[in-house]
Amino acid sequence: DKSGLARAMDAIGATNHKRYGHLERLGVTLGWVHGDDGDLLNDLIASNAYDFIFHGHTHVAGERQSGRTRVLNPGAFTRVSRKSVLVLDLPAGEAQWLAIQ
Repeated sequence: DKSGLARAMDAIGATNHKRYGHLERLGVTLGWVHGDDGDLLNDLIASNAYDFIFHGHTHVAGERQSGRTRVLNPGAFTRVSRKSVLVLDLPAGEAQWLAIQ
């Protein structure tokens, strides 16, 4: 329910990034996308504009390198046997997956 989510976000003054979002922190460029639009995910990766891109959709935690971009999937809380989140130490660039019980 994208329109319902958009209305709820507007009501609380939250930012709706729609299809994808991006920001820069500590000189590091970060992008994120759900991942269900494979073409969009691949275009963001191929743009070589980000140090890190985060995506989900597959519910499978993992990481890969594509050019300068580290592509990270934090995993999921639902529909998986191993629930996980990802913590990124931004200054060090170290990613750590944490199991959630």
